[in-house]
Amino acid sequence: MNLKTRYLVILLSAASALLLYGCSVKKNTGLNRAYHSVTTRYNVYFNANESFKRGYDRVEEDYAPNYSQIIDVYPSGKSGVAKSDMGRAVTKCEKALKEHSIKKKPKKNMNKTRDPEYMAFYNKEEFNTMIDDVWMLMGRAKFYSGDYLAASSIFTYVMKHFSEDPALCAKAAIWKARSFKEMDWLYEADEILSNLSDEHFTPEINCLYSGAYADLKIKQYELKEALPFLETAISLEKDKKQKRRFLFAAGQICQELGEDQKAFMLYEELISTNPPYEMAFNAKIRQTEVYGGQDREKIVKSLHRMAKNDKNTDYQDQVYYAIGNIYLADKDTVNAVENYKLSAEKSTRHGKEKAQSLITLGGLYYEKGDYFNAQPCYSEAATIIDHEHRDYEKISNLAAILDELAKDNETVTLQDSLQKLAAMPKEERVAVIKSVIKKIEEEEKAERERQEQEWLRNQQLDMEIENVAIMDRRALGGNQRAEWYFYNKSAVEKGKLEFQRKYGVRKLEDNWNRKNKTIIFSDELAENEESDDDMLDDSAKAERALASAENNPKSVEYYLRQIPFTEEQKIRSDVMIADALFNMGVVYNEKLADYPKAEATFNEFARRFPKDKRVADGYFYCYQMFKKQKDEGTADSYARKLVAECPESNYAKILSQPDYRLKLERMQTEQDSIYAATYKEFVAGNFKNVIDNVDYVEKEYPVSPLVPKFLLLKSLSVGKMGERDSLKSSLNDLLVRYPESDVASMAKDVLALMNQGQTPMAGSAAGLMSMRDEQIVGRAEIDEDALARGFRVSDDSPCLFCVVTNPDDVQENVLLYETATYNFTKFLVKDFDLRVKNGMLTVAGLENIEEAQWYADGYVKDEGIKKMLNGKEYKCFVISEENSDLIGRGFTLEDYECFYRDSIASRRKSKNDGFKVELVGDEKAVEDITKEAKLDIKEGEDLMKAKVAAPVEKKAETEAPAAQKPEGNVPVVKQDSALTSEVKTPVLDQKPVAAPEKPAPPAEKPKKELKKYKGLYTYDKDASHKFVILVNGGPFDFGKAKTAIDKHNASQPLLNLSVSQASVKGAKAAVVVGSLPSADVAKSYLMQFVKNAEIKNALKGVSYRNIVISDDNLKVLQETGNINVYMELLKKMYLGR
Repeated sequence: MNLKTRYLVILLSAASALLLYGCSVKKNTGLNRAYHSVTTRYNVYFNANESFKRGYDRVEEDYAPNYSQIIDVYPSGKSGVAKSDMGRAVTKCEKALKEHSIKKKPKKNMNKTRDPEYMAFYNKEEFNTMIDDVWMLMGRAKFYSGDYLAASSIFTYVMKHFSEDPALCAKAAIWKARSFKEMDWLYEADEILSNLSDEHFTPEINCLYSGAYADLKIKQYELKEALPFLETAISLEKDKKQKRRFLFAAGQICQELGEDQKAFMLYEELISTNPPYEMAFNAKIRQTEVYGGQDREKIVKSLHRMAKNDKNTDYQDQVYYAIGNIYLADKDTVNAVENYKLSAEKSTRHGKEKAQSLITLGGLYYEKGDYFNAQPCYSEAATIIDHEHRDYEKISNLAAILDELAKDNETVTLQDSLQKLAAMPKEERVAVIKSVIKKIEEEEKAERERQEQEWLRNQQLDMEIENVAIMDRRALGGNQRAEWYFYNKSAVEKGKLEFQRKYGVRKLEDNWNRKNKTIIFSDELAENEESDDDMLDDSAKAERALASAENNPKSVEYYLRQIPFTEEQKIRSDVMIADALFNMGVVYNEKLADYPKAEATFNEFARRFPKDKRVADGYFYCYQMFKKQKDEGTADSYARKLVAECPESNYAKILSQPDYRLKLERMQTEQDSIYAATYKEFVAGNFKNVIDNVDYVEKEYPVSPLVPKFLLLKSLSVGKMGERDSLKSSLNDLLVRYPESDVASMAKDVLALMNQGQTPMAGSAAGLMSMRDEQIVGRAEIDEDALARGFRVSDDSPCLFCVVTNPDDVQENVLLYETATYNFTKFLVKDFDLRVKNGMLTVAGLENIEEAQWYADGYVKDEGIKKMLNGKEYKCFVISEENSDLIGRGFTLEDYECFYRDSIASRRKSKNDGFKVELVGDEKAVEDITKEAKLDIKEGEDLMKAKVAAPVEKKAETEAPAAQKPEGNVPVVKQDSALTSEVKTPVLDQKPVAAPEKPAPPAEKPKKELKKYKGLYTYDKDASHKFVILVNGGPFDFGKAKTAIDKHNASQPLLNLSVSQASVKGAKAAVVVGSLPSADVAKSYLMQFVKNAEIKNALKGVSYRNIVISDDNLKVLQETGNINVYMELLKKMYLGR
């Protein structure tokens, strides 16, 4: 290499190095900025955007709207179909941010420091003009890959770090709101969109905003509010696919709002855009639903032609549904019913379309009172629809009611028929049976023909599958490698067709391939089952043949076996008829409110079974029905019937009195307050008062529907007073008198618990600890790593609460009874499992350490528990299930006690967060939303300080000292002498117990002078409370919510809770549940309520808050609407936060 060439190489190398240095992100010059901007735009960002577009195309292809309800206006990435492409887009974006982001400030030009434009440029955080687009692309890629939380974080970053660009921030805010909406954070999404200024909106941003807000309002089922946003989006949207979705959704909303003509025109506009066949087809079907009555015959003929079109084979159900709609619009219910039937019969997919036909058909039957034809419609529809269906709760509940009614009707019809057959001559009886068998054979023949047709259809589907496969192979080519199955649309379509051919359309659920999902058969048993006919002699074979005939619906013997020939069989048959007939009357009355049918059924029951004691119940039901309808004359006639025909009944004893009307009216007004007072006496341990009150109610109001609850309180009080034999007899008496009452299951639970733990063992509590080590062992298998790791702290692990006693001191059945009673009265029984063995009681079902601590605190403070353990040696402790697995496997309870004291109690002492309870529905925890400033506590400051300093309420001076617990509010309580002093009953200000003929309600306590928090709210732990749901927005349906809450409350019948609506200033609606006798019971109710999945589903899409509140505070809240101040009080005083 000559000298000249060498100098040239050196010069070029130096120039390259200088250029690379000059384009480093650590240097900010004009050339540097231009280089990185161009490189980002045409290299990294371009490739990222291409991946994003491929992924979005997959999302569009995967979009499969449910046309039976308002469609999703945007395709979603929740299925994960675009995850791979979006992942590549994110990777490219991350590369751009890493290699091309310029954050270093440029050299400051001091001559321009007074130039606003220059200073705005200088103060920017990012100097590569493409980086904001990179961030937005990465956020959208995260959104369509289904990672909405990450997406919202990215859009938040854009809003914070690119605040100099208001249009960009507006766009980021809209995408953030969409991310929140996909996570069901509807309150926050609404807050973002409602507060967003349109000052810097471009038409593109306005379209995005309008579509996003419409999507949110549809999710909240605020359809009237959604429509204007949709109309704006339709006018601005340029993408044809998206505009079609907006048009279809707008048509559906107008249809829901009753604007039929407008809906018809929107569907017409949609059809004119030449949409995909399925969308166009559904738009035409929808047009029939808003049909205005013109040219009926012409439209019906057109629909019949559509039904005959081979292209519409799988859509025949919708076509006949549309024809039914046309007839129904013209009030021609006969033809409407026939076409809805055809729609259900022609359904090949057995999906939501069939469900819609069945629901409509069932509704027509139901409105006419034809419940037995409505029942199969609702019953089948309930198995098809899912929780997303707007009327899921209504349809499911109605299906259950009609199933019950149909079952009872079938029992009555069958037993009547069998009794008629028994009374026939033999020849006539056999002839009737043979006619039934002939009908079954004809039905089987029809079913075989149907299956042949199904086989032919499956053959056609096989050809379609093969065609898809051929197209797939052609598309892939000979040497091209196929994509992963779920990214290959044709392969997925092929799989869908194959599955549909074999199974039809099935819901996504466990054991989807079983008709009866409660039965799982053992294939191994089926395979190993062998015929043993060869091992039987002739007589045994004859017996088997007879048994086979008796189980064959096509044999005469099958029916003869069911006929009641003997007197004993006829009595059993009559009992079945009586039970079913009476229950039908109850269903008509209480669940369907069909009073004429209820009256007719109860009268039929009285006619057929005049000696049955339930005749009086039936007459009293009739009396109440006519009282509700203000028909005093008919009500009086049933009162007279009761006195004349059932003189010994409790009803007659009241109705025969001259002032019976006044007494019944007084019962309606007094029974709830007497029960509430009696319940409080029970909780306070005043069991003699409880018994006196119950005796009074039984004497004065024997027909009160609350009598079973009163009797259970009396039984539990008898048990609390140590009269175990009396407890058993009183519980058995309750079950005999009121076997179907809402407290019957609880009475059975108590009886079952009393029969456990009968074998006491000798030895001290300390001496029995090693035996408990073996008992507390959890699951059978545990890995070596867990054993090597030992105990560990876990805030969210499920926990156990354990009480260790000496069986010589505390009988196990007593321990079980007192704990179960504590659970009953503290509203916890349904979620916790009690077990006792060798003097150790275990309570399972506590969700985490916070709930376990709360349970333990209440347990050791309960008066009944303290009396039971007074002067006894015992230990109480909380342990997580995973730590319990280690006990007896190299670790002892003493080891755990040390671990708890050193590792958990000390940490809890320094971190007193209170109890984590969900207060806000479908939103983040309320403390994350409100972001309240420091509390400005004025009046009531001393009250708050006292409570925060002592989370466990300070005992009154008249009470004995509380059990001493280890430092840090530790639930491991070693009791040697903590409860040795006499435990007194809490001092209550109350009137003396009245004479037996009067109830003994607690007297009005002198009004406490309670300090007010911020001049508004007070805290009184002994006051009566309500549980309240404050609704802020969304598709709130009180009937649906009440049904779910009533079902939840039914599992806790001792509290006698009612559900009602109330007006609260500032709230869209309010649901009030009560009354709850104290703050502790209210807190317990709150903790159980928020775990109920059915209630959450009933409130899905609704923006709401859960609170517990005293009656006085509720009045203040209703008047002022000041929820923020009350939330501060709630979190501090009730939840200890």
